[in-house]
Amino acid sequence: GAPTREEVVTFAKSLFPSATFVDSYGTTEAGAIASNGRPIWSKHVQVRLSSRPDYGLQGPEQGEIQVKSPHLHVGYYKNKAKTQASWLPGGWYATGDLGRMDELGNLHVLERISAVRGLKDGTIVYPHKLMTVFETATWAHQVVIDARKTQTFMAAIVVLNQERLQDFCVEHQMSKDKAISSVKLQAEVLREFHSIPAACKLKGERVQVVVPTMNPWTIENKLLTGSHKKKVNRILEQFASSLEQAYKC
Repeated sequence: GAPTREEVVTFAKSLFPSATFVDSYGTTEAGAIASNGRPIWSKHVQVRLSSRPDYGLQGPEQGEIQVKSPHLHVGYYKNKAKTQASWLPGGWYATGDLGRMDELGNLHVLERISAVRGLKDGTIVYPHKLMTVFETATWAHQVVIDARKTQTFMAAIVVLNQERLQDFCVEHQMSKDKAISSVKLQAEVLREFHSIPAACKLKGERVQVVVPTMNPWTIENKLLTGSHKKKVNRILEQFASSLEQAYKC
């Protein structure tokens, strides 16, 4: 449910140098919707964005992604209420995804509506999108964002990049255990997160707390699904005490 990470594409291209790699966006209900960010107009797929001011998205270029397509199925089996909520007049289908269209006509998926969170001051944030953006940082191997309606800022649980951590330990003459509890290390991670241009557009500066860890989330430790998606709720549960302590500091 996210763009392919750059290092995965680079690795795949090294194995298959003649192949062309495409990131596609679609749903079970509507089939393919966009390819490399471009709506598939040639397949008679129509895309529009419906304003959702309740999620901070207004105007014709941002809102809920709605689709009209010859590949659209007819509804949910024995679920009339869900079908009526998702199938709109005129043959449009409401995907439940929020997005925006840029000036070049590229469709950017922001977040599932069900994953959007509101902070204490009413600020709307997109935790899953921020995770994807922050995982491009040199400090990060894996990231999970904690966003609470009782706080005005967010926390990031970060599985640290081992090479970057090792370099930090050598430079500051620290053990790894001491380094991950170092205020200086946490400040460096936040500084890099806040410097990522895409994060600025997603209120990334609201991430003000870092909970570092050295242990990757894997299928074996039951923190990734079989398709390598993070089990976010389980990870948040595992780090609950560390998060509570971090919010108090």
